[in-house]
Amino acid sequence: MHRFGRTAQQKMKDRWGGGFILATVLALAAAYYAGTWLSQNIGAGKTGTNNPPGVSTNTTKPTGTTSPAASVQPGSFTLHFVQAGNFASPSNARRRLQDVIDHDYAALVTPKTAAGVMKVMAGPFLDAESAAAAKEELKAAGISDVFVQTVSLTHNSEAIPAAAMTNKSTDVKGGLDTLNAYLHEVAIWIDEKAGGMAADSTNAAKHGKALGELAAKMTDEKDAKVQSFIKMATAAADNATAIEASALAEPGSVDYQNALTSYYALLDSYQTFSAK
Repeated sequence: MHRFGRTAQQKMKDRWGGGFILATVLALAAAYYAGTWLSQNIGAGKTGTNNPPGVSTNTTKPTGTTSPAASVQPGSFTLHFVQAGNFASPSNARRRLQDVIDHDYAALVTPKTAAGVMKVMAGPFLDAESAAAAKEELKAAGISDVFVQTVSLTHNSEAIPAAAMTNKSTDVKGGLDTLNAYLHEVAIWIDEKAGGMAADSTNAAKHGKALGELAAKMTDEKDAKVQSFIKMATAAADNATAIEASALAEPGSVDYQNALTSYYALLDSYQTFSAK
């Protein structure tokens, strides 16, 4: 069963009656706009400084959109997970994990808490609607104790406590920008891979490498806050390596699970760092 019941190709056929009709509609629309522009501009003697109606020279990406082909910019964002049970038994947790994976969702088992409990988490989802739909699908499949958990990641690279304002403070600020972008890039990669799309981890790998190099350069720093950042940067570099290693791995494989689990732990570290 594919996520939400049908593959992307099947959904296209449902909506458009096949790729041929869609291509035809797009071609007719393009011809209409080109003809309108020619009649309005060439006939009036205007030179090539105008664009067809509705086309802007502004290439700035609209707020709130992301593109896997271009690295996202640092900023606050929210991820959504669907918790699908708490377990004291690792074998029970693995069975529930497989139940979630069988519905084509990325999923992981969190490390045991101090109380000895592990959580099975589906996600991350990039929007609340997708998480809510996943919750309802898992509930309908008979999976109990399911609810949505949000993870809000604030970003303010200027908010470095005075204790951390060392000669490396500029590096920490830039590093926080990179780490924030890394966390967002990986969320996109996980979501696309779970959805059966051609997930590209190039940007995440680039950010991970930069964070590893920065952490290595700052190892002599003694400030506690800077040391916390170094640990996160090192963890991100390691996670980027794990992501690359699991690019072709199955969702239930050890490599893929390790990559998702370490990513989830990195989210928690980032939240804790930002809150102090």
